[in-house]
Amino acid sequence: MYVRFHYFKDMLTKTEKRFVRHWEEQRTGGRIAYVAQNTLAGTIMLSLFSFVVLFFGMHVLFSWKLLIIVTSIAIIVSCIVSYLVWQKNERKFRYLIKREVDAGIKANDF
Repeated sequence: MYVRFHYFKDMLTKTEKRFVRHWEEQRTGGRIAYVAQNTLAGTIMLSLFSFVVLFFGMHVLFSWKLLIIVTSIAIIVSCIVSYLVWQKNERKFRYLIKREVDAGIKANDF
């Protein structure tokens, strides 16, 4: 009886299965494509947010120097965040796959 309960405990939840399916799809393009795509999207969002805060919240006047600085910082931050998210998702994916394989081995033991 304990073996069966332990077996069900090791199975993946619906959320974990959804993550595995989603991440398998995302990782097919590779790390560079993932980081590049998310860096572009993050740069656009972060730049727009920064400009809204600077212009409307802090009443800073527009200048080309400010545009270059804000965009450069947004690119760097977005690239770092995208890379860290890739690493975190890869670790989680490997952990879940290993857990599922181990659960399958335990299920075959009894």
